[in-house]
Amino acid sequence: MDSTQQNKGSRLASNSKKSKLQKRSVSRRTICKGWLIEMVIILVAMIFVSVGVNYFRPNGLDFFKRPLSEDAESSLITVRAVSPKEAFRKYQEGKVLFIDARYYEDFLKGHIKGALNLPYHRFDENFDQVVDRLEKWDELITYCDGEDCDLGINLADKLRMLGFFRVSYLINGWTVWQEHDYPVELNNGRGRNNIPE
Repeated sequence: MDSTQQNKGSRLASNSKKSKLQKRSVSRRTICKGWLIEMVIILVAMIFVSVGVNYFRPNGLDFFKRPLSEDAESSLITVRAVSPKEAFRKYQEGKVLFIDARYYEDFLKGHIKGALNLPYHRFDENFDQVVDRLEKWDELITYCDGEDCDLGINLADKLRMLGFFRVSYLINGWTVWQEHDYPVELNNGRGRNNIPE
C-alpha cells in the first residue's frame, strides 16, 4: 500500500508539475501575444505619424498626389536642354538670364554677355547674394563649357529644387555660344555684340 500511495503521490506531483508548466507556458504565450500586439500597435502608430509628418513637409516624399501648379508639375520632369538657337532667341527677347556655372576665373576670361556667375562648387556660399536678381527674370538658362561638363545641368537641377521652375540649360554653352558668334564679354572688358541695342 505504501508503494501504491507513493505512485499516486508521484503521479499527483507529476500532474501538478505538468499543470504548473502548462500554466507557465500559457502565461508565456499570453505575455508574448501581448508584447506582439503592443509592438504592432506602436509600429502602426509610427507609420501614421511618419506619413503625416512627411505629407506636411514642403520637401517630403510624394506618396499622395497633391494638387500642383503648372510650374510645379513641370518641375517633375528633368531639367530641359535648350538649343543655341532657342537660347539666342530668348536672349534677344530680353526675358532670360544666363547663369555661368563655371569657376569665377573661367567666367572672367569670357562669358555670355550679361551672364551672372554662380559657380556650382560655391553655390551655397553665393546663392543668398544673387537670389534677388534671379527672381526678377522670366526664365533662367544655366551653362558651363565642354560636352562633358555637368556643372550647368547640376546648377539647373539645384535651382529647380529651390523653386525656380522655369530653368533650363545650354549644353556645352560657352563653346557653342562662341561658335555661333553670339554676344560675349571677354576679360578685357570689351565684348562682341551682334545684336542692335
